[in-house]
Amino acid sequence: MEPKLIELKNGPEDRFKKELELRKNQYYATLYRLAYLTIWTEEEPSSEVFEKEYRRSFWRLMEIESDLESVGVLFTENPRSLE
Repeated sequence: MEPKLIELKNGPEDRFKKELELRKNQYYATLYRLAYLTIWTEEEPSSEVFEKEYRRSFWRLMEIESDLESVGVLFTENPRSLE
């Protein structure tokens, strides 16, 4: 199991940066996967395999997002909406 970013924040800076970059890449890869699965549903009828993969990807995205938010990487509000 991968370490939580918040646990690494006070540790060696190079390890934290490496894990942070890895987590960001995982986040965008998972987001891309969800977009692909969403588009795929337009082409193919829904199936049990698709739904299982979609749920797995969605929960992984939420898990990564929570980890990133714990160290202040993602924002819950759009900064432009505050203008």
